[in-house]
Amino acid sequence: MDLCRAYPPERYSRVAEEKSVKEAIFHPEARAEMSESFDFYEARLGGLGLTFLSAVEQTVERICAHPEAGAPLANEFRKRIVPGFPL
Repeated sequence: MDLCRAYPPERYSRVAEEKSVKEAIFHPEARAEMSESFDFYEARLGGLGLTFLSAVEQTVERICAHPEAGAPLANEFRKRIVPGFPL
């Protein structure tokens, strides 16, 4: 499909914004904490660790789609809570 014909010129910038997605990068300490949390939840109930990882993935997708959302921290970092998993 020809993008120029599919979208009129006044929509080009909006289409580019809709297609723009940021990449999520986990700090090594955050990755270690996620692994520990997986073990914690899995020890409580078999399969709960996988549910936790699925919730993390959904949260990351929301962060990538809306990087300005979440509580601002130092520098350009933001904090998001994984719904349903307080620890």
